[in-house]
Amino acid sequence: MNPKEYFKLSLFLPYIDSLVSSLTIRFSEENKCIFNLFRLYPSNFKALTHQERKKLLLEIDKSGSLLNNGLVWYKVVSEIEISNVEDMLKAAKFVPAIQRELLRSLSLPVTTATVKRSFITEGKNMAPLYNV
Repeated sequence: MNPKEYFKLSLFLPYIDSLVSSLTIRFSEENKCIFNLFRLYPSNFKALTHQERKKLLLEIDKSGSLLNNGLVWYKVVSEIEISNVEDMLKAAKFVPAIQRELLRSLSLPVTTATVKRSFITEGKNMAPLYNV
């Protein structure tokens, strides 16, 4: 077996398989509600039609309590130019239920990565090995 085939079989294909399974889990139907929170951001929310907004708000909150708040939020984001997260949160103060959902979206972890090992292993300080 030449080095190219060895690399392909021992590193590349297992990595691609792991990546595909990770993406399948991350974008599964059960995680859809989490990604819907990001559609409440002004640039995304303004682009939705009335029916799409209604469907989105019902997917986020099945009880329907966000529907009226969504109408107010749409008016707020349509009339005010919102260019950053700080402006978005200031505008959302007028719609507390939407503000709560926006804060939930901002508190989500960026990735699902986990720490594989600590920097101190069996009394040995491994930090010098990881310094760049």
